[in-house]
Amino acid sequence: MRIPFLPVCLVMLVTLGGCQHLELLEDTTVLSEESFSRLWTIYSHCRSSLEPDEMREDMQHLTRALHRMSEAKNKPSFLPQSVQHLIEASPLRLAVDPGAMAMACALRAGQAAQAEGRTEMAAEIFRVVLSKDREPTYMYYVAQAKLGLAEMQSMIGQVIEGPAQIMKVSVH
Repeated sequence: MRIPFLPVCLVMLVTLGGCQHLELLEDTTVLSEESFSRLWTIYSHCRSSLEPDEMREDMQHLTRALHRMSEAKNKPSFLPQSVQHLIEASPLRLAVDPGAMAMACALRAGQAAQAEGRTEMAAEIFRVVLSKDREPTYMYYVAQAKLGLAEMQSMIGQVIEGPAQIMKVSVH
């Protein structure tokens, strides 16, 4: 009985190299697009900018990148369930939490808008940060956003309300 050469070679490659080395199992475009250096450049621009609109745009870039990374991580595999548990997930190779970078950028954008007297924009951005109030990782940013809103409310003398969810930004 003769065994076909190509299937045997393929099985040996997978066995020797492991499934982790097959690019079919990994979305490499997301990893390359959301590289640490690209995210850090956006975050650095947010930290150094003086324009609230630019900061809000940077925050949106960071949150969209985070959303794409989250989707790629939760992407369904083409492998059967019985085999999926045997394959290790690729480690996240970022040195910082992209969600924290997005929250820090949002907080800075809200504070800059507040300093310029753009209360509606500041309140909108602070609400984005406040949406993370159930996530312990972001409690510092939530507390700072609450302080910013309280400060604006005390200066104006009324509860700050604006259009709900002008910006659909989420951090996962």
